[in-house]
Amino acid sequence: MRAAQGLNLLYAHRPLALRLLAQASERETPMGRMRIISVEGLIGFKLPGFVNDASRTRDLDDIRALLKIHRASLNMNELREYFALFNKSELLSELLGQH
Repeated sequence: MRAAQGLNLLYAHRPLALRLLAQASERETPMGRMRIISVEGLIGFKLPGFVNDASRTRDLDDIRALLKIHRASLNMNELREYFALFNKSELLSELLGQH
């Protein structure tokens, strides 16, 4: 859900989502100490938003930008796992072909 403040809430119940949260690293931020997920995890959390509602093009744009910025350091096997979970392997291939 995205409110006017830009806050997204996600109910993480799949084993994959729970694993991502468990692997999040703790970091100091301007808002205090927080657990931060990996770039792959962020893509993995944005993907169902777009898959469940194709009008959420901002999620797709965010995924595209994250792939472009972090491509050299991404764990592609992990990303393939996320996209396969949502039957979107072709979408990942398409997005990677755009770079």
